[in-house]
Amino acid sequence: MSLGYQASCNYWLASCYFLTCEGLNTNHITPLLIIMVNPMQENHGPDFTLDKTLYIVSLLYKKTGRLNQAIRSRHSRTADTGTDPDTTE
Repeated sequence: MSLGYQASCNYWLASCYFLTCEGLNTNHITPLLIIMVNPMQENHGPDFTLDKTLYIVSLLYKKTGRLNQAIRSRHSRTADTGTDPDTTE
């Protein structure tokens, strides 16, 4: 991993950690990060892919512990209603 790429990951991780701490939950932060791929591609070339963005997402979740919390919450809501709350209109 190049030093520039690692610095970019650290920058986005810090930014996303801030956004998450400010109240954005995991349902909002992941689409937000996916939208951020295009500016990163402009700065780092076409090799900055969705896979690398998802790597940053995984680092974020490891730091915040919110992924497991979100999964548990989603499973309990699905079990309570019998439907997926994120896809049910």
